[in-house]
Amino acid sequence: MRKMSGKEQGSALLMVCIMVVVVMATIASLFTLSNTSNVAAYEGNKRLIRLYAAEAGLQRAAQIILNKDEATSYSSVGAEWLSDNAGDGPVQWPDGNTSFAVGDCSVEVEVEGLADGWFIVNSSATDTYGDVTTVARTVRGESFWSDYARFVSAGVLNIGSNAYYGGKVHCNSNINVVGEYVKFEDNVTASGKISPYTNKKYPDQNTVFMKDATAGVPEIKLPDADEINSRIDAAGNPSTVEDSEKYQGALVYNAKSPDYKAKVAAATGYTPADTDKVNVDITFQNDVMQIISTVYDSKGKLKATLNESNVGYPHTDDDVAQAIYVGNDVTVRGNISGRTSVLTPKNIYIDGPVRYVDDDGGAMWELVDKDTGDACAFDETKNSWSTMGNWTGSDYEYKVADDWDTRTANIGREMPPVLGLMSGSTIYITGETTNRELHAALFTSGDVIRPKVNGQKQNLYINGAIITAGTNPVSSFFSYRCYAYDPFLKKYPPPEFNQNDKAAFTNWHIVREK
Repeated sequence: MRKMSGKEQGSALLMVCIMVVVVMATIASLFTLSNTSNVAAYEGNKRLIRLYAAEAGLQRAAQIILNKDEATSYSSVGAEWLSDNAGDGPVQWPDGNTSFAVGDCSVEVEVEGLADGWFIVNSSATDTYGDVTTVARTVRGESFWSDYARFVSAGVLNIGSNAYYGGKVHCNSNINVVGEYVKFEDNVTASGKISPYTNKKYPDQNTVFMKDATAGVPEIKLPDADEINSRIDAAGNPSTVEDSEKYQGALVYNAKSPDYKAKVAAATGYTPADTDKVNVDITFQNDVMQIISTVYDSKGKLKATLNESNVGYPHTDDDVAQAIYVGNDVTVRGNISGRTSVLTPKNIYIDGPVRYVDDDGGAMWELVDKDTGDACAFDETKNSWSTMGNWTGSDYEYKVADDWDTRTANIGREMPPVLGLMSGSTIYITGETTNRELHAALFTSGDVIRPKVNGQKQNLYINGAIITAGTNPVSSFFSYRCYAYDPFLKKYPPPEFNQNDKAAFTNWHIVREK
């Protein structure tokens, strides 16, 4: 074997040194990478533990709000509990502590008050290293019937093609989706079964549930006509301090009401008897109303007519919107820029379009031509968009006007217009208008909604909520129909609209991590 020269030996040594350096650098890099990965995994686990702990705080608060915590000594739940704890720092639990342990984390819950009965519940979990994760959920102490895009108390709810529900849907029987392209954005519940539409060949047509769809839940009872009637009597002749405060500022058209008796007597010379019936005709005229009330005796004979012009929307001294309470049948129509509800144990007749506008009559919701981006032609004589095509078709879009916020900001309007129509009997859609917009939360605890439309039948666009006892559809009298949910109802329910004691929860989110 040939012996390497000194020069060759030096080169080999150099190569060995280089290889050693490279190997050492690689080992160091791998060690650093492994260590970094371990640190990241460790931090991730810590974060996950804090997240679960913070979620436990929200769940514990929810149990009390929903009055499901048997161990608590709280006598108030829902809105009262939220109001009592808003802005007072960490909530004090029944054991007297303001924090509780979940694993190695300490959890505190705070309540922050918002407008219109809404609150934010914040839950913070702090681990042993001082790191904090806070999660929050928006909640209202009571849920309103207007949270439902569609509610059916009796009978099966069958849903056809191209339906979209932006609010909750419930049926005390079965829900059958029998058409394609049906989407539910909020929770769907049924006391019976929920049967979605499925198509293996065209899966894009299948029913879409964005949130939970739960069958077999307990039935939910609608308030009946007697409950509505008792509220009307209490509004007209309050017997307690609580009722006087509750119905302050309301408008009452009930023969049993001393104030209404005096008003009719002063205007007509006739004092209604308690047994008389009062029918009311309301025309919404932007920021005011024309209200005509007629008084009939027990035999149906006309006794008096009271015609009131430029009537403002009812409200309390603190400018909180109030309702209109009527003892018998009610007819409504027109453009509304205010906020109110109409309650009657009898029938409601919707005799023409009912539309949300600003104080000058400018539309809140517009029918827009997708090709041009402009609002469609409007027929002032019919108070309706004059386009005879399908408003829900691909050529059109129905949306809030682009300049709506600017227009309402100029007059200091913070909340959008809203109308609740609550009948203990039947809501009828009447009149001869070809196209029909109807902006309202509709509630009927007696019969279902039955439209009776004369003349040419075209578009019916209900933008609000539909809560009924039965399922007799409103669709058969119109060529094109859309039952859209008004998203503003979730935050701004109609004044004095029927409500449940069950809380409403929305918008879970992570607030901060540090």
